[in-house]
Amino acid sequence: MKSLSFALLILCFLFLFSGMVAQTPQGISYQAVARDAGGDLLASTNVGLRISITNGNGGTLLYRETHNTNTNSLGLFTLTVGGGTPVSGNFTTINWSGTTPWLHVELDPAGGTNYVDMGTSQMLSVPYALHSKSSAAVSGSTGSISKFVSPGSLGNSVITENNNNIGIGITSPYSKLYVKGNENIPQLIVEGPSAQTNINPLIKLIKNGSEVMWINSDDFRNVFVGYQSGISNNSTGGGIFNLNLGIFAGASNTVGSKNVAAGGLALYNNVGASGSTAIGYYAMRNANSTTATSLTNNVAVGYEALSGSANPAANTGVRNTAIGSTVLKNNTSGTDNTGCGYLSLSAVTTGKQNTVAGSNALIFSETGNDNTAMGFGSQYSTYTGFRNTSLGSNSMLITSTGSYNTAVGYNTGANTESFFNTTCVGIDATATASNMVRLGNVFVTSIGGYQNWTNISDGRFKSEVKENVPGLDFINKLRPVTYRLDREKINDFIRVDKHKSAGTELASSSDPDLTGDAYSAITSGFIAQEVESAARETGYDFSGIDEPKNDGDPYGLRYAEFVVPLVKAVQELDRKVESLQKENAELKAQVASMRR
Repeated sequence: MKSLSFALLILCFLFLFSGMVAQTPQGISYQAVARDAGGDLLASTNVGLRISITNGNGGTLLYRETHNTNTNSLGLFTLTVGGGTPVSGNFTTINWSGTTPWLHVELDPAGGTNYVDMGTSQMLSVPYALHSKSSAAVSGSTGSISKFVSPGSLGNSVITENNNNIGIGITSPYSKLYVKGNENIPQLIVEGPSAQTNINPLIKLIKNGSEVMWINSDDFRNVFVGYQSGISNNSTGGGIFNLNLGIFAGASNTVGSKNVAAGGLALYNNVGASGSTAIGYYAMRNANSTTATSLTNNVAVGYEALSGSANPAANTGVRNTAIGSTVLKNNTSGTDNTGCGYLSLSAVTTGKQNTVAGSNALIFSETGNDNTAMGFGSQYSTYTGFRNTSLGSNSMLITSTGSYNTAVGYNTGANTESFFNTTCVGIDATATASNMVRLGNVFVTSIGGYQNWTNISDGRFKSEVKENVPGLDFINKLRPVTYRLDREKINDFIRVDKHKSAGTELASSSDPDLTGDAYSAITSGFIAQEVESAARETGYDFSGIDEPKNDGDPYGLRYAEFVVPLVKAVQELDRKVESLQKENAELKAQVASMRR
């Protein structure tokens, strides 16, 4: 048999690890030149080879395969270790990191299986390249140098490919990218260059080729999340301490600071105003101030809350609070307004210092100031009225231009749009004229307390005092009567139900809590028109008559005022008694004289 010598030319791995480890080839390229014992090339010869890999020199067999190949005209042949016919073991399951592999080569120059031992050499770097394919995990210990660990072993970092999902720190990822940490350190860091601009955010999320979300910040003191959120803010001299969340949220802001915009287009047009909080789609959309020192202190929570005029420059209002859909939607320069409830204060443009709590409350007021409305539909129709106070569902419902009015209770208030200085307390309490106070409704059977009503009667404040009150002449013309009050008729006359019909929620007329007997109990009193006639006949300007101020205002009587003419009548009677007593005494004296 001829003696042969081999010149090992190349032993290397020919693959690229790029994170897609399934693409790595399973083999090691092996090239050699075959010569005979005299040093002559074995050119163009078919040779047989047996390749064995052992754990250490002469150690346990890990893998064995055979090859048949042809040398070229220079005696050169090439084969792939791992690509031959397996005889023992599995090349793909060799634990390269846990063994010391040696390569044993045997040759049959006749191309058969009568192999001659050609020597053994230790395998160094080549199998470790293959280990990057078979390993389930890659970990790094220092700097950018990585080391390799066994499959399933969690080192400093683990990268796993499983069903087209990538896991870092987890062997069974169930999303495209799953990061799991086992140490108390940041789990994910994204760092951009110092020149990173807002038009190129740190992170973009894209679906079907369209950008759906940006995560960005021009400054560590700002947080912007959402497509083009905070895109105009300049990291040099720009606004700070801003939080934007949502598509185009705070997109126009350049120098404004301490703003919160959460919702699509929230604070979209704000340029320089600071201290604003807008939560909800379109919330404070058109707010605008180019003055960096402008502190608005506006708060808007809800769809289109405080969205403002379409002309952003007109929106200069400050210290407004809007909670609810479309609350203060049209406000421009109005200040110090507080609205809570759907549509409340939605028409205000320049009005200020209004406070509203309740859905549909004060929804038409544009320029009114200092109004307070609490309850569903409270001051529903107020347009230009100011300094009105109402508490209760449907309270002061139809007042439009009237001012200085107070209404407390369900369905209370004036029965006309323009009255002023009225006070109504209690369900259905209805003022029928300006400068009027009404307590309760027609079904109230008792009003009182533990003392009589006190009128201011200080002589220091009275002028043109005259003793011109008629007595018996006036009293004798009065007709005391008993009667029953037709409650339904008077309610129709003073238009109590006008409030209900104007509201968005109608009260049931059959509700036993809102009604009573059609007629009152038998009551003693006078007929106001008859009292008026008696006063006129006696030339008495009697303050006990509350004359109608308009067609919807009924007659009334102030019964306490009757005490004054009654006192005068008693005084007149007393003088008559004294005169009669004197006359009687004189007559008695005359009779006595005649008898003597």
